[in-house]
Amino acid sequence: MAERLLNVREELRIYEYEAEQLYVSAPISQIPYEESEIFPSLLPQDSVEASVYQNISDPRRTGRPYPPPSPATPMPQPPLSTLLPKFNTNKPTTTPKEQEPSISPQNRTPSSATRRPLPPLVTLSEDSVRNDPSVSPDTKRRDEKIKKLTGSDDALAFISAVNPPWYLKPRHANEIHTDAEGKLIFGTRIALVERLVWDIIPSAVLRMNTQDNYRRMFLTTFRTFMTPDDLFDMLVDIYRMSYPEILTESEFDEWRDRCLQPTQRQILTVFSMWLKEYRLLEEEPDISRRLNDFLKLITSPSPLAATAQEIIESITRLTFETDPPATSSPTDRRKKHKPVKNDLPSFQPSDVAEQLTLQHMGQKHRGAAWVTDTVLSSHLVSRRADTVDFWIKVAEKCRNLNNFASMSAIINALSSTVIHRLDRTWWHVGRKNTFETLLKCNEPSGGFSAYRQLHLHAMDSPCVPFIGMYLTELVHIKDQYSDGAGRVSVLQRQRWYDVVMIMLRSQARPYNITENETMKFIQSNLRGWTTTKDWQAKFWSKSQEVRRLERDNADIRKGLEQAGF
Repeated sequence: MAERLLNVREELRIYEYEAEQLYVSAPISQIPYEESEIFPSLLPQDSVEASVYQNISDPRRTGRPYPPPSPATPMPQPPLSTLLPKFNTNKPTTTPKEQEPSISPQNRTPSSATRRPLPPLVTLSEDSVRNDPSVSPDTKRRDEKIKKLTGSDDALAFISAVNPPWYLKPRHANEIHTDAEGKLIFGTRIALVERLVWDIIPSAVLRMNTQDNYRRMFLTTFRTFMTPDDLFDMLVDIYRMSYPEILTESEFDEWRDRCLQPTQRQILTVFSMWLKEYRLLEEEPDISRRLNDFLKLITSPSPLAATAQEIIESITRLTFETDPPATSSPTDRRKKHKPVKNDLPSFQPSDVAEQLTLQHMGQKHRGAAWVTDTVLSSHLVSRRADTVDFWIKVAEKCRNLNNFASMSAIINALSSTVIHRLDRTWWHVGRKNTFETLLKCNEPSGGFSAYRQLHLHAMDSPCVPFIGMYLTELVHIKDQYSDGAGRVSVLQRQRWYDVVMIMLRSQARPYNITENETMKFIQSNLRGWTTTKDWQAKFWSKSQEVRRLERDNADIRKGLEQAGF
């Protein structure tokens, strides 16, 4: 000890000496510590390896129960007697007569050690919880305990919403699949209808779109996977749902207050939205009559009866409602030329563009047919060139008015093969540069990127969108997402709904334009083009004839020039 202290710094010698004394005075346990006694399963099962473990000299048997980690650092340990009861708790209790003779650690083998088997794992299914009244928790006591621990009503509401009792959960919740963020992926028809009206879990917990957004998406796209009669029948069945069996009185009251009545209230809300915002009377008059009969049967409770009566009054009002008188728009003071019948160049291009905006050029093919016919019907090259210039001016005015539908119809007609092949006519067109600029907007490359930029800048103004771009996008969405066996792809309907909402949002602001005599001229010309097959063959033969005449006239002119005329 003295020699070791000489090698230690002087200020640390006292601490080293006290540590050595503490180590020497530590109690020595007489209880043998053998791993095979406490943990018999840790010994190798092979007899050869077991004998090797038994023959290894254990320094703990020579004096101290634990070898020190170093010669100079003491490591006092608590007596092992305090640990022994923990290891003996799992041993089966036996009477003194049944106890086996003690086996020394040296002679004990793995086969002589016995272990108490663990009790079987018991899992409670939802059915067992429902059928066993003793397992059903007392909701009031649970809520009081949560309120006592958290001290917050918001925490109680959150926990109750995330993990409601089984009788408050949607009955078809297992038929809906969501992603990690809670967004709906697909589900069965009845499960999606149930989600439409179930009012137990708040939308913030679901991590998805708001309930109102889901309802609007559903009511916009439900005809793609079910009929209106099926939807009405499912809503009525959910309204008349029966209460779950084996409920205590307090649980029944909770189910009635938190599940039945809120769900019935949401069903009436859906019926009201369907009636007022989604043209139930115009598109489904039979269902409106069935809805009226169903609402008359709701007499209690009074809040639901009052809501049902309001919907009945709305049905009556909308049934006999007349269109409001048209509001007078500011008078257009621009000077207008008196048009000659069927003389297109006599009209103002800006006036034609405005009236096409009101007409919306809804029949795109009819509009393109009218433009093509006006060009091919002119017998003189100069007159055809003037007609092409006129339509280029109209298309430019339509772009300024954000009437992209009419602009696209005009550009498609002028760039068609039957007109674009008339080389002599295009030689006399004076607005070719403007036409080339408009033609770039009509290119489908990049998913109609040029049109998307125009739509983006026109979102806050009145607009008539180019419908072809959105129809192409709807087809791509259908190819990307598909329904499975008995499953409805919610992602597909959500994407469709987003595209439709973009189109509707662009038409939310009306134009401040008044109809005039030009509208009658436009409608009379559009009315004559009905079937596509008839005018396509007619235009091709007419184009062949016009092109031949242009070449003949060019040859005659060339010959006259060579003759000196």
